[in-house]
Amino acid sequence: MWLIDTESLQLKEFLNPRLARYAILSHTWTDEEVSFQEFANLSSAKGKRGYGKIIETCRLARERDIPYAWVDTCCIDKSSSAELSEAINSMFQWYNLSLVCFVFLEDLNTSQNTYLEHCRWFTRGWTLQELIASKDVEFYDSCWKVIGSRSKLSEITRVDVGVLAGTTDFRTICIAQRMSWAAGRQTTRIEDRAYSLFGLFDVHLPLIYGEGDKAFIRLQEAILQNSTDLSIFAWSSVLDQEYRGLFAVSLEEFASCGGYTSDDDSPLRAPAVVTLTNRGVELSSIPEMRPATKGGGKYYLYLQCGMVLILMRRIHHYVRLDCVAGGTPALLEEPLTSICIPKIIHPLESDKIATLESPQFVVTLDNQTQLGMSLKNPGPVHMWELGRGTMRAVAERHPDYYAWFQLEISGLRSQKDQLDRNGLVLVEVTLKFNFRLSVSGKLQPSADVSRVWFEKEESEPVFCPGELASFGRLSLRVFRDAITHSTFKVLIDCKEEDGFYNVSITASPSASLGREPKKTLS
Repeated sequence: MWLIDTESLQLKEFLNPRLARYAILSHTWTDEEVSFQEFANLSSAKGKRGYGKIIETCRLARERDIPYAWVDTCCIDKSSSAELSEAINSMFQWYNLSLVCFVFLEDLNTSQNTYLEHCRWFTRGWTLQELIASKDVEFYDSCWKVIGSRSKLSEITRVDVGVLAGTTDFRTICIAQRMSWAAGRQTTRIEDRAYSLFGLFDVHLPLIYGEGDKAFIRLQEAILQNSTDLSIFAWSSVLDQEYRGLFAVSLEEFASCGGYTSDDDSPLRAPAVVTLTNRGVELSSIPEMRPATKGGGKYYLYLQCGMVLILMRRIHHYVRLDCVAGGTPALLEEPLTSICIPKIIHPLESDKIATLESPQFVVTLDNQTQLGMSLKNPGPVHMWELGRGTMRAVAERHPDYYAWFQLEISGLRSQKDQLDRNGLVLVEVTLKFNFRLSVSGKLQPSADVSRVWFEKEESEPVFCPGELASFGRLSLRVFRDAITHSTFKVLIDCKEEDGFYNVSITASPSASLGREPKKTLS
């Protein structure tokens, strides 16, 4: 870190800035600023317009017995990419270590009644961290007349009152609100909009000038490496695009997040596990995830800041639909504990999703406990989500694309040859049925029991072994060649509603038929 000796105006390097006592300048750049190389020759530097700011900063520091000063124009060798990267990654700390920060508002002329809120300083990206990081901030007008401190600037800057007053640690403010402070602020280089926020989110990244808006994506990735604050996903879209990824594309999408606060008292405040992969962002251990409607394909993700993210499931991942205000979803359906969402979805990809919406299979067990029914071995595995007596699967929109699952029924039957004094001994009988579902609305059943036949119901088609049946009601009567000839009936209702294939399975005991089945499956 290079510092200016306030007496000799010579630059001195400090390898550990904590060992130096210095004041620091915050300002907006204009034409004719003094560079690092130019400041080495004071005779030529004096002819520059920016030289006056350096002299005044040193004067104010000397009046406070502060031996050094730092001014970004002349204390960073910008011809060295390594030094520039170090400075940008360290700048928040440098402002925080300063004894006092002098804010020079060059376009504020108090004698001409110009308005403080119209000053350019409040619109620049770099000045936000300078405002927050510094312990003591003094504001000066264009004539270097002190006009006050930062404590009453919350309305202009949108920064939390407690943060400006020094009574609240900015780190306790949720990510979404901190992002909102930077919304609307501009920088000369597009990448600097992200780079200027490194200190505000305690991240360190290499500089890649030329990456453009990708710098903001990298910033969000870096934040998630060390944070469980899901409010980073609470932004509102400014794009005319139906399906979005999990990351915002610009700071403007956080502009409406100024009132968001962390829900530290929520019973759902279990930290999510965030993993960045080539598929996107994987979230696990998230009890705040719930289906929006049974079989509707949409899900709620509670973001712990009073907002709920609405997601829609695709084949291999989820996509973002919207973010709305909402309370804790503790009373909603069973949780989903692992999801993957792309970081960014480009407009053309969003249009493709809209035209190729995948159908969804919803398999529900009715009368689940009476015969011990359960759903097992769903496939393809990546398509299915399992809940209590419910499975959901998203399929490709292709007539030959199938999903399958297994229905297991564990009933009880009597074994007459194992009588004891207490009466009949009950033993468990397990039946397993395999079903295959297709996008074209077909259901194919099979079973690994010894004898099963299809019973024709009135107004229903006849179902033969191996035949694909149109969606409707399928009745399976199961006959076990047991001593008691116990039987039971499985009713399968298949309906197509708004592109969702709802399969409802009900099993119930049936009286013994006392005859052989007419049709069998092996």
